[in-house]
Amino acid sequence: MRKKILNHTCILVVVSVLLTFLAAGLVMYGKYNEDLKESVRDSLKYVQDGVEKMGNSYLDDALGKATSARITLLDPKGNVLFDSLENSAELENHSNRPEFIQAEKNGYAESLRYSETLSKQNFYCAVKLDDGDILRVGRTTDSVFYTMLSSSVLLGGLLILIFAVTFILVRKQTKDLIEPINTLNLEEPLKDVAYEELRPLLGRVDQQNKQIAKQMEELKEAEAVRREFSANVSHELKTPLMSISGYAELMMNGMVPDEKVPEFSGRIYHEASRLSALVADIIQLSRLDEKNSDLPFELVDLYELAEDIVLHLDSAASKKKYKCIT
Repeated sequence: MRKKILNHTCILVVVSVLLTFLAAGLVMYGKYNEDLKESVRDSLKYVQDGVEKMGNSYLDDALGKATSARITLLDPKGNVLFDSLENSAELENHSNRPEFIQAEKNGYAESLRYSETLSKQNFYCAVKLDDGDILRVGRTTDSVFYTMLSSSVLLGGLLILIFAVTFILVRKQTKDLIEPINTLNLEEPLKDVAYEELRPLLGRVDQQNKQIAKQMEELKEAEAVRREFSANVSHELKTPLMSISGYAELMMNGMVPDEKVPEFSGRIYHEASRLSALVADIIQLSRLDEKNSDLPFELVDLYELAEDIVLHLDSAASKKKYKCIT
């Protein structure tokens, strides 16, 4: 769980930082680029006014040192008459440059060109003077690609710092989330709720505890009934068995006169039948838990039942010199 939260948080942080950096970089670069273009346009107007009022003598080395912009003067054929950064005699013809072609045709032109490596961009403004020459002012700056690339070291350091802070905070947060679960009081879960999000779980645990306690009480009651039932069954089964054993013992030892043998045999048969009836009753009772189980009802002769009880207790009573009467 902790690892999953950490992974998701790190991914969210990385995406957020990258998107924020990209958006902020593009906005700032766009603003800077627009200010740069406006500065070049203003420089072109300033130089144009100077050239038209003072002539080409206005363009000298001092002017080139006074501004960071590159100032170039071209004749109508594209030959370089003046350049503030390089020797004009060594420069090639500029008649194929986009800003020269458009300025020659429309009187004014702007052009943005990138270097071969895309690391630099050149912005040029060109205007056609009254004498037909082309005055061009340009500035070179880092391109947006190079600007982003040069900021990668800073971005990497920032990501590492954010990762470290995120790891510490997520680890602490997950520990605070998991610790109440690990130390949960299962007997009284609602006694101390660490945070509200945990309450539904604790409520279900408390409800389950009550169900378990109720089931335990039912099991205890069922166990008590089972023990009582077992004791009663043992007693009820033991009584006819003792009678059968007693009658059989008297007959085995020859203590029963011949004329009494049929009577004793009948008693043994009667007790055996009674034992069989008890077994049948036990089987019937075992079906009480089954659904749709109906117990049969029948009439009972209480006098006959009393005589039956006296009959099977008579042998045990005679051994102790007692007499059962009805």
